[in-house]
Amino acid sequence: MLQSSWKVVRTKLLQAFETTSDTSCTAHVGGENPRPMTQIPCTFVDAGSESGRGLYQMIGDTRVTHVAGVEYQLAWFKLSQNIFNSVRNEFERRRYRMPEVTLIHSCMIAQKPVLKWLYSISSIMWMNNFVYDKYAYFSSTNPLDANYKRNSLLKTKDLTPN
Repeated sequence: MLQSSWKVVRTKLLQAFETTSDTSCTAHVGGENPRPMTQIPCTFVDAGSESGRGLYQMIGDTRVTHVAGVEYQLAWFKLSQNIFNSVRNEFERRRYRMPEVTLIHSCMIAQKPVLKWLYSISSIMWMNNFVYDKYAYFSSTNPLDANYKRNSLLKTKDLTPN
């Protein structure tokens, strides 16, 4: 997906979450004006998260309280860990708010208790378009081709979307 599309996707997903959640709860405290009650937790899960691009785009909105990625390929999983460790360190250094982050190395349809828990708490599920595609990505030997192996973030011949 184009980088510029993520803002639109995030906005639409969060609008859908808000319209299906009971976010209209208000409380009167000591004669004050009505104010929203505690924020309803919003967990965004990206199944087949690759390098966590979707997770990274979702953490910028204060309505998102938890982002989680499920990735089967070990190289993508390790890259995601590195990215989010450095993002967390930078956010802490600058005293920015950051939601919880959960990264799971697993097939997204595995029958594991941790995945059952994650899917049961998720507010928004996202799956990239090529999860079941068997096309070999970044396998081209032509440097002018978009699928040329040096265009990949991970230096491998057998990189697939999931």
